[in-house]
Amino acid sequence: MNNDERPPLSGQELSQLARQVVSKSATQAQADELLALLMKDEFEPALSQNWEQASAEISPADKDALWQQVQQVTHPQNTPRPSWRNHLKWVAAAVAAVICVAAAWWLMRPTTQAVPTGTVVITVERGQKSQITLADGTHVWLNSGTRLTYDAQYGSETRTVTLDGEAYFDVAKDSEHPFVVRCGELAIRALGTQFNVKGYHDDGMVTTTLSQGSVRVSEGRQSVTLKPYEVATYHPTSQELAKSRVDDLMLANYWRSDKLVFESEPLANICRTIERMYGVDVEITDTSLEQIRFTGTIRNNSLNNIFLLISMTYPVTYTMQGDHVTISKR
Repeated sequence: MNNDERPPLSGQELSQLARQVVSKSATQAQADELLALLMKDEFEPALSQNWEQASAEISPADKDALWQQVQQVTHPQNTPRPSWRNHLKWVAAAVAAVICVAAAWWLMRPTTQAVPTGTVVITVERGQKSQITLADGTHVWLNSGTRLTYDAQYGSETRTVTLDGEAYFDVAKDSEHPFVVRCGELAIRALGTQFNVKGYHDDGMVTTTLSQGSVRVSEGRQSVTLKPYEVATYHPTSQELAKSRVDDLMLANYWRSDKLVFESEPLANICRTIERMYGVDVEITDTSLEQIRFTGTIRNNSLNNIFLLISMTYPVTYTMQGDHVTISKR
């Protein structure tokens, strides 16, 4: 039986052959076979059969409309088929139509598309920082060693994120869907506002500093409402939630501008911050040094310069070996 007498390919065979040609995995004989088939009238019933198999879930009206589009691509009216020497564009269009009908039912049914499920997890490694924009337009800056989690359907009904670490939020306004940050036992609720939350699991406290707008910080039956320049501090051990005021918002924003700003901060806390920001391990050999408090702004963020400044201010010495820093009493 020669090629002229060969029965039409099934829709599945036609799709498979077309995919092989497009992916360049077909042999020359297979490519010639597809080309010859597309130039013959038997291409019509094969494509039609493939269409019927692929479009079972499309409504009759949509099926007719889309089928007409496919027909216009493969058999344009009042347009002669190109010569063999000028056939490439026509073949590409026809092959694309064959492949596309297998997915056409999905494209024609936007109201029944699968809704993404699951959880989105964003992790920022030590020594790194990141910025993201959520689906509602909320901008989030993430500090080193931070983990932000939210539902894949964020913004459709609720706007809730879970934070372990430090982040600055510039919240898009949406009066119908309050923005909520869950950090440990706290829930920080806002509408359109800007605020910083710091709550690493190993820090022993969570601080919320408000830059603009208003937020409500709650834990169980306790709650405080913050105005700009106010800070809510929560200690999980004592379960105490308190409110205070700062004169300089840079204390909460230093990390976004690559500065280190400390105000009577214990050396142990400073070392944890440095570990996250620079991806190093800091060892304090004498526990009596852990509560030494340091106040200052360090603008040159060279790791060596940071420890040099601290050692010039307090009776400590340090050594650096690779990613390990050792601080000792002088």
